[in-house]
Amino acid sequence: MIRVLIAEDHLMVRAGIRALLEKAGDIHVMGEASNGQEAIEMTEGLRPDVLIMDIMMPRMNGIQAAENLRELKLPTHILLLSMYSDEGFVHQALQCGVKGYVLKSSVSDELLWAVRAVAAGKIYLSSPISEIVVENAINPRSTLQDGDPLSNLSPREK
Repeated sequence: MIRVLIAEDHLMVRAGIRALLEKAGDIHVMGEASNGQEAIEMTEGLRPDVLIMDIMMPRMNGIQAAENLRELKLPTHILLLSMYSDEGFVHQALQCGVKGYVLKSSVSDELLWAVRAVAAGKIYLSSPISEIVVENAINPRSTLQDGDPLSNLSPREK
C-alpha cells in the first residue's frame, strides 16, 4: 500500500485527488494539507511514501516546501502537481529533488502512474515536462542568465 499526503490549497481539487487515489485500491491517503508549511509539518509527522503537492500555495509554495523537505532528509518522495509547465519551475523543482512533475491538465490515470513510479523511487514527468527537460539537455543554457539582458553580450561588449 502506497501512503500518500496531499498538499493543495483548493478544497475541491484536494477532494477530487483524494477520491481518485482511494479508488485505485493500492494507495492510502494519510492526510491533507492546505499550504506549504502545513505540508512540511505533516510530512515530518506522518512520513508518507509520496507527497503530492501543488506548486502555487499560500504561506509557502511547493518548490520552497520541497527545498525545506530535502534539507530535512526525509524518505518521502515529492510529486508536484501543477498547471504550469514553465521551464523555470521545472528546473527549480528538479534541483530541489522533486521526483515527479505532473500537469493538472493531464488525464487522471497519469496521476496514478506518477504516484506509483515516484513511490518506487523512479522519476515521472508529464510529456510536456519531459520535452522541456530533454530540450535543456540537448541545448543547455543557464536559466539564471535567461532573464539577464546582458547575458548575451561578450565581456568586451559588457
